[in-house]
Amino acid sequence: MTAFPDHAATDYDTRVPRLVPGYDLAQHLAASLAATLIAADSTILVAGCGTGNELMLLSQTCPCWNFVAIDPSAGMLAKARAKAEEAGIANRVTFQCATLETAPVDHFGGAVSFLVTHFLADDGAKLRHLRALAARLDPNAPAFFFDFGATALPQDAYAHWMRSGGANEEAVEAVRARIENDWHPVSGQRFETLLEQAGFQRIGCFFSALGYRAVLAFKASSDRHDRTGRDL
Repeated sequence: MTAFPDHAATDYDTRVPRLVPGYDLAQHLAASLAATLIAADSTILVAGCGTGNELMLLSQTCPCWNFVAIDPSAGMLAKARAKAEEAGIANRVTFQCATLETAPVDHFGGAVSFLVTHFLADDGAKLRHLRALAARLDPNAPAFFFDFGATALPQDAYAHWMRSGGANEEAVEAVRARIENDWHPVSGQRFETLLEQAGFQRIGCFFSALGYRAVLAFKASSDRHDRTGRDL
């Protein structure tokens, strides 16, 4: 899990919807699926909480859910905590400033990991994140992912979408540079393979937009990994 600098939290909520196609819709689709798949008395893991956007939407989806929100960026987590306090849901959330791999292991009825895995290299880091997440889930619990993936779609279309939404040329070129130099997108087939290796099954894409994919996967009912994510 990548730690963003604290200042990145300042304009995150206005910047990301302009730069990530389908971000809001993916959240709402995931929340609707979660409402049908996760029991009302569950605790949900938000892995890579950021400024708390997924957390806030999920807290409105089911007033009985509790949450553990993990992020290694203190600035992001502070903004998420402030939102939770303002919304009156802070008593339902445990905040942990840590990477997922170093956070305490617990049992969760579901998990969300939005805009996390494309920052992790496919040199073992992606798989470690996915295994750490799977190790913290109850058998058959759903997990929702939303990340940029390798795509055959023209990058010019992505750039055009950003400009049409008000992004200036500097922001567009910054995203292009990050895709080229800093992100580690993999194909949908490769991501599915990694999920299977991590201990997930029944994997499917429920939304895609210009390279971004929203994926639902379920923790395998027969656990081939222990709760540290290591192979048994």
